[in-house]
Amino acid sequence: MAQAGRRWQRTLFPWLKEFGFTQTHSDQSVFTLERTMHTPNGPRHERIHVGVYVDDLATAYLHDDEHSLYRAFVTALEARWNVEDEGELTDLLGIEFTREDGVIELHLLSNEPNN
Repeated sequence: MAQAGRRWQRTLFPWLKEFGFTQTHSDQSVFTLERTMHTPNGPRHERIHVGVYVDDLATAYLHDDEHSLYRAFVTALEARWNVEDEGELTDLLGIEFTREDGVIELHLLSNEPNN
């Protein structure tokens, strides 16, 4: 269905806002959420960013433990919809993503075959 992505976004975007996300002004498909999470080591301020492209979500986060904001978000998302975490993002829309020491780097993928 040609409009399936748009219909999904009409359902997803209000849910993200209800969960506490703020839609960015520069790109209506990017959302940010900041929250203080309670951990065994005390409170921890966290932030996650979610980019939506048709029916895919790309999420940037720093903490991924059972007390993290990311885990709370994924748990709530899975409780609402039948979704699947496909793991670490490696490429999307011709861009390669690498992550090391909390830093995300983006590189354009080459269309040229390797020599």
